[in-house]
Amino acid sequence: MVLGLCGLGNGWRTAARLGLAPGWVGEAVSVCGVTVWATWMALYAARWLNDRDAVLTEARDPTSSFFASLAPVATMIASVGLAPHWPGTAWVMALVGLVGVTLFAAWGAGTLWMGDRRFDATTPILYMPTVGGGFVAAITCATFGMKDLGLLYFGTGLLSWLTLESVVLNRMILRTLPVPLRASLGLHLAPPAVACVAYLAVTDGPPDRLAQILFGYALFQALVMVRLVPWLRMQPFSPAAWALPSVYRPFRLPRCA
Repeated sequence: MVLGLCGLGNGWRTAARLGLAPGWVGEAVSVCGVTVWATWMALYAARWLNDRDAVLTEARDPTSSFFASLAPVATMIASVGLAPHWPGTAWVMALVGLVGVTLFAAWGAGTLWMGDRRFDATTPILYMPTVGGGFVAAITCATFGMKDLGLLYFGTGLLSWLTLESVVLNRMILRTLPVPLRASLGLHLAPPAVACVAYLAVTDGPPDRLAQILFGYALFQALVMVRLVPWLRMQPFSPAAWALPSVYRPFRLPRCA
Protein backbone atom coordinates (compact mmCIF):
# COMPACT_ATOMS: atom_id res chain seq x y z
CA MET A 1 0.00 0.00 0.00
CA VAL A 2 2.83 2.39 0.90
CA LEU A 3 4.64 1.69 -2.37
CA GLY A 4 1.54 2.32 -4.44
CA LEU A 5 0.44 5.48 -2.62
CA CYS A 6 3.86 7.14 -2.42
CA GLY A 7 4.66 6.13 -6.01
CA LEU A 8 1.41 7.66 -7.20
CA GLY A 9 2.05 10.77 -5.13
CA ASN A 10 5.48 11.28 -6.68
CA GLY A 11 4.12 10.73 -10.18
CA TRP A 12 1.42 13.29 -9.48
CA ARG A 13 4.03 15.75 -8.21
CA THR A 14 5.83 15.46 -11.53
CA ALA A 15 2.60 16.06 -13.43
CA ALA A 16 1.98 19.13 -11.25
CA ARG A 17 5.44 20.53 -12.04
CA LEU A 18 4.61 20.19 -15.73
CA GLY A 19 1.32 22.03 -15.19
CA LEU A 20 -0.77 18.97 -15.98
CA ALA A 21 -2.42 18.46 -12.59
CA PRO A 22 -3.10 20.32 -9.34
CA GLY A 23 -0.16 20.05 -6.95
CA TRP A 24 -2.17 19.54 -3.79
CA VAL A 25 -3.41 16.13 -4.94
CA GLY A 26 0.10 14.71 -5.17
CA GLU A 27 0.99 16.10 -1.75
CA ALA A 28 -2.19 14.69 -0.22
CA VAL A 29 -1.56 11.23 -1.69
CA SER A 30 2.07 11.31 -0.53
CA VAL A 31 1.10 12.29 3.01
CA CYS A 32 -1.54 9.54 2.96
CA GLY A 33 1.15 7.05 1.96
CA VAL A 34 3.42 8.19 4.80
CA THR A 35 0.49 7.91 7.24
CA VAL A 36 -0.22 4.35 6.07
CA TRP A 37 3.49 3.54 6.50
CA ALA A 38 3.48 4.85 10.09
CA THR A 39 0.30 2.92 10.87
CA TRP A 40 1.57 -0.36 9.48
CA MET A 41 4.93 -0.01 11.22
CA ALA A 42 3.17 0.57 14.53
CA LEU A 43 0.93 -2.44 13.97
CA TYR A 44 3.90 -4.60 12.96
CA ALA A 45 5.80 -3.56 16.07
CA ALA A 46 2.75 -4.40 18.20
CA ARG A 47 2.57 -7.80 16.53
CA TRP A 48 6.20 -8.44 17.44
CA LEU A 49 5.35 -7.70 21.06
CA ASN A 50 2.06 -9.61 21.23
CA ASP A 51 2.48 -12.51 18.78
CA ARG A 52 6.21 -12.96 18.32
CA ASP A 53 5.98 -16.70 17.64
CA ALA A 54 3.74 -16.15 14.61
CA VAL A 55 6.07 -13.44 13.27
CA LEU A 56 9.11 -15.70 13.66
CA THR A 57 7.27 -18.57 11.97
CA GLU A 58 6.59 -16.33 8.99
CA ALA A 59 10.22 -15.18 8.99
CA ARG A 60 11.39 -18.79 8.71
CA ASP A 61 8.88 -19.77 6.02
CA PRO A 62 10.64 -19.89 2.62
CA THR A 63 7.57 -18.57 0.80
CA SER A 64 6.72 -15.59 3.00
CA SER A 65 10.00 -14.66 4.69
CA PHE A 66 11.11 -12.20 1.98
CA PHE A 67 7.97 -10.12 2.54
CA ALA A 68 9.68 -8.76 5.65
CA SER A 69 11.96 -6.75 3.35
CA LEU A 70 8.95 -4.52 2.70
CA ALA A 71 9.65 -2.86 6.06
CA PRO A 72 12.89 -1.11 4.97
CA VAL A 73 11.69 -0.73 1.34
CA ALA A 74 8.48 1.00 2.46
CA THR A 75 10.49 3.16 4.87
CA MET A 76 12.65 4.40 1.99
CA ILE A 77 9.77 5.25 -0.34
CA ALA A 78 7.93 6.92 2.56
CA SER A 79 11.03 9.06 3.14
CA VAL A 80 10.85 10.18 -0.50
CA GLY A 81 7.21 11.17 -0.01
CA LEU A 82 8.05 13.07 3.18
CA ALA A 83 11.23 14.81 1.95
CA PRO A 84 9.64 18.06 0.64
CA HIS A 85 7.86 18.66 3.96
CA TRP A 86 10.15 17.35 6.74
CA PRO A 87 13.58 16.81 5.15
CA GLY A 88 15.35 16.09 8.45
CA THR A 89 12.95 13.33 9.47
CA ALA A 90 12.89 12.01 5.91
CA TRP A 91 16.71 11.84 5.87
CA VAL A 92 16.76 9.71 9.03
CA MET A 93 14.09 7.42 7.57
CA ALA A 94 16.10 7.10 4.36
CA LEU A 95 19.25 6.08 6.24
CA VAL A 96 17.37 3.51 8.32
CA GLY A 97 15.76 2.10 5.18
CA LEU A 98 19.06 1.96 3.26
CA VAL A 99 20.85 0.13 6.07
CA GLY A 100 17.92 -2.21 6.60
CA VAL A 101 17.48 -3.13 2.94
CA THR A 102 21.23 -3.67 2.49
CA LEU A 103 21.42 -6.07 5.43
CA PHE A 104 18.22 -7.86 4.45
CA ALA A 105 19.34 -8.23 0.82
CA ALA A 106 22.66 -9.75 1.88
CA TRP A 107 20.87 -12.12 4.27
CA GLY A 108 18.27 -13.10 1.65
CA ALA A 109 20.79 -13.69 -1.12
CA GLY A 110 22.93 -15.76 1.23
CA THR A 111 19.91 -17.85 2.14
CA LEU A 112 19.23 -18.57 -1.54
CA TRP A 113 22.86 -19.45 -2.22
CA MET A 114 22.80 -22.16 0.46
CA GLY A 115 20.30 -24.08 -1.69
CA ASP A 116 17.81 -26.78 -0.68
CA ARG A 117 14.92 -24.46 -1.53
CA ARG A 118 11.58 -26.04 -2.38
CA PHE A 119 10.52 -25.58 -6.00
CA ASP A 120 7.08 -24.35 -4.92
CA ALA A 121 8.69 -21.64 -2.77
CA THR A 122 10.13 -19.99 -5.88
CA THR A 123 7.72 -17.13 -6.60
CA PRO A 124 7.97 -13.43 -7.59
CA ILE A 125 8.42 -12.71 -3.88
CA LEU A 126 12.10 -13.50 -4.47
CA TYR A 127 12.44 -10.09 -6.12
CA MET A 128 11.75 -8.15 -2.95
CA PRO A 129 15.08 -7.93 -1.06
CA THR A 130 17.57 -7.37 -3.90
CA VAL A 131 15.52 -6.19 -6.89
CA GLY A 132 12.84 -4.10 -5.20
CA GLY A 133 15.25 -3.07 -2.48
CA GLY A 134 17.99 -2.11 -4.93
CA PHE A 135 15.77 -0.03 -7.21
CA VAL A 136 13.97 1.79 -4.40
CA ALA A 137 17.31 2.44 -2.71
CA ALA A 138 18.58 4.01 -5.94
CA ILE A 139 15.52 6.28 -6.09
CA THR A 140 15.98 7.22 -2.44
CA CYS A 141 19.67 8.02 -2.87
CA ALA A 142 18.92 10.24 -5.87
CA THR A 143 16.20 12.05 -3.93
CA PHE A 144 18.73 13.00 -1.26
CA GLY A 145 21.49 13.99 -3.67
CA MET A 146 23.55 10.76 -3.58
CA LYS A 147 23.43 9.71 -7.23
CA ASP A 148 26.76 7.88 -7.20
CA LEU A 149 25.62 5.68 -4.33
CA GLY A 150 22.29 5.30 -6.10
CA LEU A 151 24.09 3.87 -9.15
CA LEU A 152 25.56 1.14 -6.95
CA TYR A 153 22.12 0.17 -5.72
CA PHE A 154 20.72 0.39 -9.26
CA GLY A 155 23.36 -2.09 -10.42
CA THR A 156 22.47 -4.45 -7.59
CA GLY A 157 18.78 -4.30 -8.47
CA LEU A 158 19.30 -4.61 -12.23
CA LEU A 159 21.66 -7.59 -12.20
CA SER A 160 19.66 -9.35 -9.47
CA TRP A 161 16.50 -8.90 -11.57
CA LEU A 162 18.14 -10.26 -14.73
CA THR A 163 19.37 -13.36 -12.92
CA LEU A 164 16.18 -14.04 -10.97
CA GLU A 165 13.81 -13.41 -13.90
CA SER A 166 14.62 -16.70 -15.62
CA VAL A 167 14.37 -18.61 -12.33
CA VAL A 168 10.92 -17.21 -11.53
CA LEU A 169 9.64 -17.64 -15.10
CA ASN A 170 10.86 -21.25 -15.16
CA ARG A 171 8.88 -21.99 -12.00
CA MET A 172 5.72 -20.31 -13.31
CA ILE A 173 5.91 -22.09 -16.66
CA LEU A 174 6.43 -25.54 -15.16
CA ARG A 175 4.01 -25.34 -12.21
CA THR A 176 1.07 -22.98 -11.74
CA LEU A 177 1.00 -20.61 -8.79
CA PRO A 178 -1.51 -21.57 -6.09
CA VAL A 179 -4.54 -19.29 -6.01
CA PRO A 180 -3.56 -17.58 -2.70
CA LEU A 181 -0.22 -16.51 -4.23
CA ARG A 182 -1.39 -15.18 -7.58
CA ALA A 183 -1.51 -11.56 -6.50
CA SER A 184 2.26 -11.84 -6.07
CA LEU A 185 2.49 -11.64 -9.85
CA GLY A 186 2.20 -7.91 -9.34
CA LEU A 187 5.78 -8.16 -8.08
CA HIS A 188 6.73 -9.69 -11.41
CA LEU A 189 5.22 -6.72 -13.22
CA ALA A 190 7.10 -4.19 -11.10
CA PRO A 191 10.85 -4.63 -11.86
CA PRO A 192 11.06 -3.09 -15.36
CA ALA A 193 8.85 -0.14 -14.40
CA VAL A 194 10.69 0.52 -11.13
CA ALA A 195 14.01 0.00 -12.91
CA CYS A 196 13.01 2.72 -15.38
CA VAL A 197 12.17 5.11 -12.54
CA ALA A 198 15.42 4.30 -10.73
CA TYR A 199 17.47 4.77 -13.89
CA LEU A 200 15.88 8.15 -14.59
CA ALA A 201 16.49 9.16 -10.99
CA VAL A 202 20.23 8.41 -11.00
CA THR A 203 20.94 9.82 -14.49
CA ASP A 204 20.59 13.26 -16.06
CA GLY A 205 19.05 14.47 -19.28
CA PRO A 206 16.06 13.17 -21.25
CA PRO A 207 15.20 9.44 -21.27
CA ASP A 208 17.71 7.51 -23.38
CA ARG A 209 17.62 4.12 -25.12
CA LEU A 210 17.95 2.10 -21.94
CA ALA A 211 15.05 3.95 -20.31
CA GLN A 212 12.92 3.26 -23.39
CA ILE A 213 13.91 -0.42 -23.34
CA LEU A 214 12.94 -0.78 -19.68
CA PHE A 215 9.67 1.08 -20.22
CA GLY A 216 8.86 -1.05 -23.28
CA TYR A 217 9.31 -4.26 -21.31
CA ALA A 218 7.14 -2.84 -18.53
CA LEU A 219 4.38 -2.18 -21.07
CA PHE A 220 4.69 -5.74 -22.37
CA GLN A 221 4.42 -7.12 -18.84
CA ALA A 222 1.30 -5.01 -18.32
CA LEU A 223 -0.27 -6.53 -21.46
CA VAL A 224 0.48 -10.02 -20.13
CA MET A 225 -1.21 -9.10 -16.86
CA VAL A 226 -4.31 -7.94 -18.75
CA ARG A 227 -4.42 -11.31 -20.48
CA LEU A 228 -4.21 -13.01 -17.04
CA VAL A 229 -7.04 -11.03 -15.40
CA PRO A 230 -9.57 -13.93 -15.45
CA TRP A 231 -6.93 -16.26 -14.00
CA LEU A 232 -5.90 -13.72 -11.35
CA ARG A 233 -9.52 -13.09 -10.32
CA MET A 234 -9.74 -16.68 -9.08
CA GLN A 235 -8.09 -15.25 -5.95
CA PRO A 236 -10.71 -13.36 -3.91
CA PHE A 237 -10.05 -9.66 -3.43
CA SER A 238 -7.87 -8.91 -0.41
CA PRO A 239 -5.12 -6.44 0.60
CA ALA A 240 -2.77 -8.64 -1.46
CA ALA A 241 -4.29 -7.02 -4.56
CA TRP A 242 -2.22 -3.92 -3.75
CA ALA A 243 0.76 -5.81 -5.19
CA LEU A 244 -0.58 -4.99 -8.66
CA PRO A 245 -1.04 -1.19 -8.46
CA SER A 246 2.21 -0.71 -6.51
CA VAL A 247 4.22 -0.28 -9.72
CA TYR A 248 5.76 3.18 -9.79
CA ARG A 249 4.91 5.68 -12.50
CA PRO A 250 7.97 6.16 -14.77
CA PHE A 251 8.60 9.84 -14.12
CA ARG A 252 11.49 11.59 -12.46
CA LEU A 253 10.87 11.90 -8.75
CA PRO A 254 11.16 15.21 -6.90
CA ARG A 255 14.44 15.82 -5.12
CA CYS A 256 14.91 17.87 -1.99
CA ALA A 257 17.62 20.50 -2.08
